Amino acid sequence: MKEEQLSLLAKQISDLFSQIYYHCHSKLYAIPLTHQAVGALQYVALNQASTVQSVAEYLGCASNTASEILRRLSEKGLLIRQRNKEDERVVELRVTEKGCQAYKSIRV
Repeated sequence: MKEEQLSLLAKQISDLFSQIYYHCHSKLYAIPLTHQAVGALQYVALNQASTVQSVAEYLGCASNTASEILRRLSEKGLLIRQRNKEDERVVELRVTEKGCQAYKSIRV
């Protein structure tokens, strides 16, 4: 199989896994989240010094993928993303009150 085909297959499996995960745990979620989003939210909730890069390393994905996941969590009001005052290339992350409630509801 070519690398392009493998990449597409991996994305399809990941998408299906997220749907299966949500389907199996949907009663736990007030807000629908993908498996990776749950992982990112849990990581940020447990690590005060979270950055996009640290979340990417934790999830085992590229920084731009982690950034997209975190952007969606931010749009849902679960996270706050803020540039570091000393180094604006670094984006720091904090869980909001709504994010804390979501994290507590999905902790299994």
